[in-house]
Amino acid sequence: MRIIGGEFRGRRLKGPGAKNTFTRPMLDRVRESLFNILGHRVVNLNVIDLCSGTGSLGLEALSRGANSCVFVEKSSQNIKTISHNIKTLEVEEKTKIIKGELPKVLKLVSLQFDLVLFDPPFALDLAQETVPKLIELNLLNSGAIVVIERSKLSKDLVFSQLSLESKRIIGDSVLWIFNYDKN
Repeated sequence: MRIIGGEFRGRRLKGPGAKNTFTRPMLDRVRESLFNILGHRVVNLNVIDLCSGTGSLGLEALSRGANSCVFVEKSSQNIKTISHNIKTLEVEEKTKIIKGELPKVLKLVSLQFDLVLFDPPFALDLAQETVPKLIELNLLNSGAIVVIERSKLSKDLVFSQLSLESKRIIGDSVLWIFNYDKN
């Protein structure tokens, strides 16, 4: 695994390891497509990376100019990997890791975000519970972008307070990109 673009382009990241069969990092080509779609909109944003796994999504955002990233992950093993990758890129001052299970752990978050990167395990339907909780807890700035990766076999996503900007099928994945407007 590597950073695709930006300041840390080409830098290697630690992956989940052979024994970690429950973590499925977003494929490089899907991550590259996502950040090509987002383009320069990532610059100066505050990011939250939900179900962080290895931290590759949030670290890619930091590499491309995001201000900060909060990583939310429940696995202790994955948190060690995220910590290692943060130290490798020397971005400790721009990051925070929160351990816990979604959506309950969101009550521990005290910041507001401009970009949500959410790549939950395909077998779990966490998006329908988690995204409304982000809104209920006032964790999204107006104009925030919410990105969710799901299996292309999953049901469509609809959220009353988000508007669909784009839905892209890439291999076996679908990238759902929503916009949030508080008004």
